[in-house]
Amino acid sequence: MGEAHKCLYKVMKKHWEKAEGTAYGRFLSIVQSSGTGKSRMIDELSKEHLVVPINLWPRHETGELTPLSNLESIIITHFTGFPGADHNVRELLNEGTEPNPVYTLYAAFFTALFQELKVQLGKLKKKEKNTKNLTARFYSLMTQNQNYSEPNQYRKMFYDKVCQESRRVSNGNHTVIWCS
Repeated sequence: MGEAHKCLYKVMKKHWEKAEGTAYGRFLSIVQSSGTGKSRMIDELSKEHLVVPINLWPRHETGELTPLSNLESIIITHFTGFPGADHNVRELLNEGTEPNPVYTLYAAFFTALFQELKVQLGKLKKKEKNTKNLTARFYSLMTQNQNYSEPNQYRKMFYDKVCQESRRVSNGNHTVIWCS
């Protein structure tokens, strides 16, 4: 493996420290042509730093990825990304239509995401005392046995809980405060 993930982390850290106390958001987009290693770089970063991966690739028209030949298998693999998409998250985030409900839905999603992350990390922390081990264990749970067709069972369970809580909160059962 190369060192791209280490370079990415240094650049992110530098910009986050520089933006401390400003109105700039602490997020970034990683954009480049297919097959250039974007997902691999994030995957490598995830082994050393806590990352919550989300793949929003669309569902194949038939709803399934069933190649008829080796060439189709290569094409489907190339155009769906790795790992398999988190369809439940993509479908949830596409439910909102009006600006305010969309903001509420997104706020509910990120609130639920970080709440569930806290729950899952709390469970892992009981078993792992070292933070590096905690990061590695979470990475392992989110990635083991994943493939191009679908994420693994743990990741599905994680996002099922997040999506369920997001819908519950955004459907008016709780107040979500959105600050812009």
